[in-house]
Amino acid sequence: MLTPEFLNNVKVLGLSNHKLRLKIGSPVMLLRNIDPIGGLMNGTRLQIMQMSPFILQAMILTGDRAGQLVLIPRLK
Repeated sequence: MLTPEFLNNVKVLGLSNHKLRLKIGSPVMLLRNIDPIGGLMNGTRLQIMQMSPFILQAMILTGDRAGQLVLIPRLK
């Protein structure tokens, strides 16, 4: 069987690497419904404004709440 270490080191064109490195100003898309009433649902596009070890501050780029700053907790 393939070990997790081997799978984490596989680099294929078109697939994301195992580790994702965020930078301030980078656009991201939510893949989970965190707060649908607050505008944080699957597919919402955000721009990273600030980062700390346990929380991200981002600005919503699309939808009715565009321009609003939101806090996203670290999820496991």
